[in-house]
Amino acid sequence: MIRQEYGKAIEPDDVESITIDTFKAAYDIIVKDPEKWDPKTKETADHSLMWVTAVALLHGTVELQHYRPENIRDPRVLSLMRKMKVNVDPELDKLYPSAIPNRITVKFKDGRELTVRVDHPPRGHPKNAMSDEEVEDKFRRLTDGLLTLNQVNTVISLMKNLENLKDIKQVLKAIIV
Repeated sequence: MIRQEYGKAIEPDDVESITIDTFKAAYDIIVKDPEKWDPKTKETADHSLMWVTAVALLHGTVELQHYRPENIRDPRVLSLMRKMKVNVDPELDKLYPSAIPNRITVKFKDGRELTVRVDHPPRGHPKNAMSDEEVEDKFRRLTDGLLTLNQVNTVISLMKNLENLKDIKQVLKAIIV
């Protein structure tokens, strides 16, 4: 949302500061530990509010390829992270767990300041479920280069009819190359 409003990719040189307001449980789990501010592994990056935010600001999305080792340590991502501060906001904390709220404010060097509040994580979270078409598209992207088009189509067809399958082995056989 901030990227769309800004009108282009957000590069570290454009940014003066980034403030993330969140709830206490998020702070305790995905902010407070020092390794969350300097992730070196996929697991740590995936559990770093700052890293995920920086990737989303830079790329507009967080995808599987961003978790490659060379991308976890992307200097542009780390630069954006160094411009961040994270606060626990008592008002956002009151909304948890019925909401999973975060407010992100980016101050740009050109004087603009953009803020967005997100109450639920991006598509795929139970509170922000994906449509069947979005799940299918994600499966196609994640299996690109791993399965043939025929395999992908077979698996999708089988999954759409999962409740009528006599044996789940059909799905496994469709995946085996």
